[in-house]
Amino acid sequence: MNIQRRIALTAGATILATAGVAAPAVEAAAAVRPTATASSVSCDGWKSRRTDVFGTNSAGLKFNVCWRQVNGKSQASVAVYLWDNRKNKLAFVNVTINSWEHTFTWGNSAHHSPKMITGWHNGDVVRLDLGQY
Repeated sequence: MNIQRRIALTAGATILATAGVAAPAVEAAAAVRPTATASSVSCDGWKSRRTDVFGTNSAGLKFNVCWRQVNGKSQASVAVYLWDNRKNKLAFVNVTINSWEHTFTWGNSAHHSPKMITGWHNGDVVRLDLGQY
């Protein structure tokens, strides 16, 4: 069985990306995931994105998505660093792995956040919504 994993990242907008459906966003679709045991983990490598609000680099994100199979089920884990580049603002990234969802925030413009990790969650669809408020 060929299963394709999807990663979608948006800056300041919300999209839905599922297997086989393309959305208007910065999207990276990885190759077919190997079927393996939980001990075999593959990661996509670190990627960076930022938001541009009125021509400014207001929020930044560096992320890495890892994949594994456990008892025949696909699982994903996301690690993120956030940058808040504007004072009195709060950078956030909303991470969704299938139906699991969590929002990470960071509000220190002096340096980036510590590494924040979602842990492993069932699913092969990952969505990252980056923004600032």
